[in-house]
Amino acid sequence: MAGSNAIRGARVGSGPMGEMDHGARADRIQISYWDALGNETVRYFAADVSADDIPEQIDCPSTGLPAGRVEIYATDYQVSGPFGHEGSAVVRLKRGKTVTAPDIVVARVPWGTLTAEVDWACEPYCPDDHMPVSAYDEDGNRQWLQQDPKTKLWSTQVLPGTYRVTVNGSNLVTAPVKVTEGAPVHAGTIVVTPAHGTLTGKVLTKHGKPVSKGTDLLILDALGGYTAHAKVGKDGAYRVDHLAPGTHSVYVQSPKASWGPEPRPTQVTVTAGATATADIRFERGRTVKGTVKYNGKGVKGISVTLERDYPLSDIVARTGSKGRFTLKNVPTGTFTLEVTDTTPTYRIERKTVTVKGNISGLKIKLRK
Repeated sequence: MAGSNAIRGARVGSGPMGEMDHGARADRIQISYWDALGNETVRYFAADVSADDIPEQIDCPSTGLPAGRVEIYATDYQVSGPFGHEGSAVVRLKRGKTVTAPDIVVARVPWGTLTAEVDWACEPYCPDDHMPVSAYDEDGNRQWLQQDPKTKLWSTQVLPGTYRVTVNGSNLVTAPVKVTEGAPVHAGTIVVTPAHGTLTGKVLTKHGKPVSKGTDLLILDALGGYTAHAKVGKDGAYRVDHLAPGTHSVYVQSPKASWGPEPRPTQVTVTAGATATADIRFERGRTVKGTVKYNGKGVKGISVTLERDYPLSDIVARTGSKGRFTLKNVPTGTFTLEVTDTTPTYRIERKTVTVKGNISGLKIKLRK
């Protein structure tokens, strides 16, 4: 097992710049606390305070988890190593004394092996040049498979569970297989046949005008696997050949704010030997305004994020001196707002917001 030897603890020094005590800087002790997730919280105490008056443990303000004075952290840095989980122990140091830390228990990972075979019968009309092969668990988490140059099998180490294997961009997937610790489990063979589907369309701004020539489009298959890239022409038109049959999603990458909010993915069904059409038009953006307060007073410097699903970009704003924020170019729909203090003094807050038009007067209360 490989282990980290980082030991983190208290640091003695002067108080924050600008802190004054009768015309002189106050001597302070700076104490760091860490919770089980590795979040650090800093507290300051008078330099002459008794060691017994400094709390051994506090609650982390951002997570609510107990936070201790010193954390000893251990992890296995091997790729798919036998001890893939992490562990830590919190101890209290005493000046001039040796302290024995509690044992750190790092759980052993019961890795299983998943294999699959791919028959590239699509050449020379594959969706792309030998697309990546990946496995999905029941929660949709993806893991890449690597090919053995001798056996030609694709494989990866996974935790016990149920998986399906797919070739990205093919809309092909194996039947579910159950992987346990020990012997390899073979998911079967995926035969990637020639892809003869075509997708065309136009991309227009909120005013109905073509977007800039060279704008990138990303096409994903039904499982979210990469299928192809395309570039928009001068008239806003695009074309993608050699697509596999089935459902695909089209995303506009790095759009300009002047076009309107980044549109949701456009889904289209492609049929072998036929041409499908998917036009994309940006909508008019909305504005979401509000205030972030603690005990009735606005809080400055708080990050407000409107979360959007990958690969769409989140929309972010920061509160001003009175706790006010403005999110611009927001599309219609229902979203989660995450309110975060990077200090951290306040807890992370989340709020569901439905946008149909401009919103003003949104109120968010912080907690410590």
